[in-house]
Amino acid sequence: RPNPFATTGLRHRLEDFIVCPSNELAYATVCRTADAPAGDPILSTPIFLYGACGLGKTHLLQALCRRTLENRPDARVLYATAEHFTNLFIDHVREGRLKEFRDAIRRLDLLAIDDVQFLSGKEKTQIEFLHCFDAIEMCGGPVAMAADRHPHQIPHLTEALKSRCVRGPVVQIQPLDPTGRRRLIDAFAGRLNMSIADAAADALVPHAGPSVRELHGLLTKLHALAWLRSDRRRDARGNAPISVGMALVHQLLQSEAATVVARPATVQDILRVVAEAFGLEPREITSTRRKQPLVQARSVVVRLARRTTRLSYPEIARALGRNNHSSVLTADKRITDQLAADTPFDLPSYPQPVPPQTLLDNLEAALQNTN
Repeated sequence: RPNPFATTGLRHRLEDFIVCPSNELAYATVCRTADAPAGDPILSTPIFLYGACGLGKTHLLQALCRRTLENRPDARVLYATAEHFTNLFIDHVREGRLKEFRDAIRRLDLLAIDDVQFLSGKEKTQIEFLHCFDAIEMCGGPVAMAADRHPHQIPHLTEALKSRCVRGPVVQIQPLDPTGRRRLIDAFAGRLNMSIADAAADALVPHAGPSVRELHGLLTKLHALAWLRSDRRRDARGNAPISVGMALVHQLLQSEAATVVARPATVQDILRVVAEAFGLEPREITSTRRKQPLVQARSVVVRLARRTTRLSYPEIARALGRNNHSSVLTADKRITDQLAADTPFDLPSYPQPVPPQTLLDNLEAALQNTN
């Protein structure tokens, strides 16, 4: 049967990664580890990348593995999602082959684990991962990880594992800013053999979205539209770039506007808009502090989550980093009482006290506008 510990199908390379302000620190961190000579202390330092979906975390992890194998063909390297790691561990335990699992993982020269948030609440897998982590580091090998949030924000992750995750650089990959979007538009257009006029590329920037995947999808649609309008007798290898002007971009954007589907709100979206209204940081709202503004903000988050998502109270509690949902029920009762009494909120973002129902309606509208 196939070797479950073999790393195959690494699609991404560092040479193909498009560097822009939102990801340059993550890229530099990975390159430094990938090209470090044997024995360099940096190789025993973990890397933790985090950020929203579609920003390049998987690309960087796979590229790190690929560059390591290019530099050292005999290196023992494994790239896996946390789900795959968990399934491997469970399968070997059930089959009585735990020693085989440990021997294979703990002797790696590089272990790259994607979607670390999947380990949330899986205590036995976390313990095993922690021991593997320590064994690889003791032998001078790096452990690279990626998740959708900072290690301290992943609920039900053991303190021991959190401390290992933050022992090296913890780097956030930010959503694409306009500069990054423009740079990626040029790069993707070149790969698709399109020549986009500067004004047309600039017109795409506000509509490209914060995700690399979304932007790539938009450029792929533009390429298909341009190909339909071009001479189809063109050499299949595309000797000359397909030209794209403002008219074609306008046609694409009109089509996109007609078919756009709003993305469902998430608890992270809700935390962001509530934090802005209350003049707080999202991490303050998810903390355990009990100052009045924080307590009020948590109540509003819970009520909005019930109004705009399909999450249950236990699911909302987990999203807020709580071990049980009793505090969420209390928060919901608190906002219910405030609505009944029509007690206004005194917030820095409003010139005068705002009734609770008005605040909830305004924040829900803000959520819809950001989706």
